[in-house]
Amino acid sequence: MKKQRFKCTSCEATFTAETPIVKEACFISNFIKAEILAKSADARSIKSLAEETNVSSTTIQRI
Repeated sequence: MKKQRFKCTSCEATFTAETPIVKEACFISNFIKAEILAKSADARSIKSLAEETNVSSTTIQRI
């Protein structure tokens, strides 16, 4: 998910939009992380799991 940044016209402060779908300072949604955990219970390679969920193999290992 791409970050959305906004700038206040009165005080010139900037802030980032927040959503419950993605944790702060993260680009991968909570749904994808849960899907990775569910699919990792099966006997499959990290590479195939990464291709299926469209994230890197390093991300799979981290999750």
